[in-house]
Amino acid sequence: MSATFCSRRFFLRQSVLAPFTIDLGQLHFSLQYNNWPIGYVESTNDNITIHSGENAIQFFGELQSISSESYNALSTVIQNFLTGQTSKIEVLAGPNATSYPLLAAGIVGLSLNVHMPPFSEQLIASLIFKSMSLIPSTNTRNVMLSASITIKINSPLGQQSPLNIQMMNMSVFLLYENDSVGMLSVYQAPVKQLDAITYESQFNNKYLNLTGTGAAYEKFAR
Repeated sequence: MSATFCSRRFFLRQSVLAPFTIDLGQLHFSLQYNNWPIGYVESTNDNITIHSGENAIQFFGELQSISSESYNALSTVIQNFLTGQTSKIEVLAGPNATSYPLLAAGIVGLSLNVHMPPFSEQLIASLIFKSMSLIPSTNTRNVMLSASITIKINSPLGQQSPLNIQMMNMSVFLLYENDSVGMLSVYQAPVKQLDAITYESQFNNKYLNLTGTGAAYEKFAR
């Protein structure tokens, strides 16, 4: 028996010689990463019937951390998901693996290795400065910057689970002819959500620290 995890569903496949059907009730499995619990999944159907051949079963679930160790494990899984890496998740059948107690006793301890693929989309879809203004300064390397930006962020959990972002920290380089001429750091800027993936933020009087050296900076300053 093998399992393949895809988005929020995985598929059970079993090959047998003779056709058969069996009712499994509702299925419930715990999730582990590096032997630490990170959540659970349940079948969306209250009574799963499997047939000979391939069976596709849809699951829903929740990621949870019940200790500092499981929190670290879950953080690693999420980081892998967002940075293009695959996580090897272990799906375990416990004493409540099925709603039928007689069947549950027979599959306790069943373990499936599931490879969780990374997020298939770009997390930050776009970042656009809608407005920007520079405030002159007597210090040639420090000027004040005010700006309004629009950001499109794809939720890793899907369109039905938009991200709730209220504050943001941002550090960006100012490039001129592909060379850095300065850096802007913004901390705890308020964020307003416009739709499922679009957010808006505005900040005022933040320091733009210029490099003050190099050929690119000299051309930029002129």
